[in-house]
Amino acid sequence: MAIRAIFFDMGGTLERVWSTPDLRQQLMPEMNLYLKSLGINLNLNNDELFALIDNRYRKYHQWSIETMNELKPARVWKEYMLIGFPESSKITDQIAEELMYFIEDRFYFREFRPEVPAVLEAISKKHLKIGLISNICCRKLVPANLKKYGISAYFGPIVLSSEFGRRKPDPAIFAHAAQLARLRTADCIYVGDRIARDILGAKSAGFSEAYQIINDYDHGEDDIGAEPDGIFNQMTELLDRI
Repeated sequence: MAIRAIFFDMGGTLERVWSTPDLRQQLMPEMNLYLKSLGINLNLNNDELFALIDNRYRKYHQWSIETMNELKPARVWKEYMLIGFPESSKITDQIAEELMYFIEDRFYFREFRPEVPAVLEAISKKHLKIGLISNICCRKLVPANLKKYGISAYFGPIVLSSEFGRRKPDPAIFAHAAQLARLRTADCIYVGDRIARDILGAKSAGFSEAYQIINDYDHGEDDIGAEPDGIFNQMTELLDRI
């Protein structure tokens, strides 16, 4: 069966991603000031803020993994991050989006894989559709980074869990992406770095093939559930499969 589309994951796939507790803790003075600039004064010192943000973001993240639900940023901040604080009443959709962007952008190191533009160009010359499916709570980080990397024009359907409301490995988000491309899931392949999210989800949805690209970062989560059709260290290795 001929492949008609290739969908990619974002973090860990098109870009290498990793984080450290030191990085997150070093950002607390800036985040404290940022919160106050938005009219949110929690009366916490930087160490207390770090403990709060780290614990509550982990709690939300674990819940989202277990349920495969993705809440809008405003609900995350009201129901998880600032629950019990009177300041939660000041959270608007815009403020919550900006705060989630701060976390998902600044709490991680991101390194664009330099071979990606040439790979995308080669795929486009084969007249294959190119799409993206990403688990992310904020809505603007992925479009902003695609633009920063100069590859936005290659992508057709871009499906974010923050907009769809469900997260990988739910087959529904993969099926939705294929539907937006006006294709069957069997016409598509997927490339991602996580077996438990990307490979399992794509295969459960009926994608023809699912490939894993290595992103050397220990998330502290089990990463099992399916067998990838191939494992790459460099994105150029994908071209040999298509």
